[in-house]
Amino acid sequence: MAKDYYKTLGVSKSASKEELKKAFHKLAHQHHPDRGGKEDKFKEINEAYQVLSDDTKRAQYDRFGPTPPPGGGFAGQAWDFSNMGGMGGFSQGQGGVEFDLGDIFSDFFGGGRGRRRASRRGEDITVDIEIPLTDALLGAGKVVRINKHIACATCKTSGAEPGSELEKCVACDGKGSVREARRTIFGAVNVESVCRECDGEGKRPKVKCHICKGAGIIRGLDEIEANIPAGVATGEVMKVAGRGEAIRGGPSGDLYVRLHVKTPTKFSKKAREALEELRKEGI
Repeated sequence: MAKDYYKTLGVSKSASKEELKKAFHKLAHQHHPDRGGKEDKFKEINEAYQVLSDDTKRAQYDRFGPTPPPGGGFAGQAWDFSNMGGMGGFSQGQGGVEFDLGDIFSDFFGGGRGRRRASRRGEDITVDIEIPLTDALLGAGKVVRINKHIACATCKTSGAEPGSELEKCVACDGKGSVREARRTIFGAVNVESVCRECDGEGKRPKVKCHICKGAGIIRGLDEIEANIPAGVATGEVMKVAGRGEAIRGGPSGDLYVRLHVKTPTKFSKKAREALEELRKEGI
């Protein structure tokens, strides 16, 4: 009987990669042998996901079904899923090329290859401020004061005492990442994660900054100038790029300022003049 990989994962043929991933994770939780599931069912789920999550194999499957097209299997290879154990690797064709479950579940566990500190950025911040009606009508500059993580002014986020050099991180041998075995509901898997000792940079200061203690950032008050354009209304959000939380070895996040216009019970002369100007302009 022909295999219906879409039916195996419980998704439609138009399912997105994100939908496939969610369906796979849910079923893998339910049917993993370590949780009392049947090994054959778990292998079937893995097989379906490995085919449908790959654009080339999925296109060939949609065209030919589970029967390999003339001249070879998916992407020119005969994929053998017969040796997939609960905690083992998968084999490709007769060559027995192994790849571990850490690659398959990298997104699920938050690790994965290529995830380096440089790809990270500081957290975004959202603040609410109240502005008078005149500022909303005419526009104005507004200083926003936020207590947050800011770059250490002494070491410039390097974490090193001024004049001190950086040296190769011993923990990761300068790679910025380490491979480690983790026990999970799927069994023992090897995952690649950011080195905690150097925060993914591959280097550590010989002498840590006496201000930030090597963190590269400190907690402090940041004063940010936000230019409010004319004609804004309550609920509008302004973005101030790069003024969110600072992070060592990567760009800061963004600041989002949500505006709340304070409506007075009585309009001042300045507000009345502004409203009159807006009426003349047809606003």
